[in-house]
Amino acid sequence: MKRNEDGTYQPGVIYELRCKINDAWHPFYVGETINKATRLGQHQVSANHANDESTLVYRFIHDYLIANNIEWDLFEVGQYFEEGPEALEDEHIMILLVEGVALKNSKKGNANWMTERMAVADDMRKRSITSYSLYKQVLTYEEQQRKVDEANAIRVAEELAKQQTLTKQEQIRQQHIEQMKELAELARIKLEKDNAARLAREELKQQAWLADAPARELRLKIETERLQAEELVREKRLAKVDANIAHHEEKQKIVREQQHEVLLSAQARMAKILERIQK
Repeated sequence: MKRNEDGTYQPGVIYELRCKINDAWHPFYVGETINKATRLGQHQVSANHANDESTLVYRFIHDYLIANNIEWDLFEVGQYFEEGPEALEDEHIMILLVEGVALKNSKKGNANWMTERMAVADDMRKRSITSYSLYKQVLTYEEQQRKVDEANAIRVAEELAKQQTLTKQEQIRQQHIEQMKELAELARIKLEKDNAARLAREELKQQAWLADAPARELRLKIETERLQAEELVREKRLAKVDANIAHHEEKQKIVREQQHEVLLSAQARMAKILERIQK
């Protein structure tokens, strides 16, 4: 992103980096840029020269996608204007995390960033909220309600202390007045809570109405293919570890035979998975 002198942002796009597996594109990274071609070139250069000190996304591209000749590319998924990219980028990242997509994003200077994002995504799933902006509004409301409750508790304590200095007759009268105020306040709070709960239910119903069967099937397919990709990576790493143990020609021959057997087993399992998907 790039700011203008007046503090606004130059228009740009939110994008996904996706890899192509079994003729389907799967997202693994979300970012923003004002020039897609330039940004893609930067990603390609960084990935080609990735090492152990590189960020997770570049090590993933270098060690897994490039190493296995898997196609990957940049796709535009949204646009931002003078308001800047942060809100739209965060919203898109959280939508994918809530859906269970394993992103390779990270935040410089914050090693716990993705762990924190995944915890937020888990809380959103527990609350059945799919919109990050709505989730933040809910948290804001809850914090406001907490402060109201604390303020009410302080006010009640202060009023109790004040009543101790009054005469018995004045105390009874003042207590009656305060009880009426308290009931009115509780009625107002209950009304606000009921309205918030009603709005939340209506939002959830609207989201459920918009969610259709093809979208669920697509998420299931993406998750299945992700698991297949992780299985291939695990098997290749095991084969590499076995290969490094060999110290002489005879052991190398045994390792190659073991690798061949593992490959045949992986192909058989993949064939069964593909057969079940096709059915």
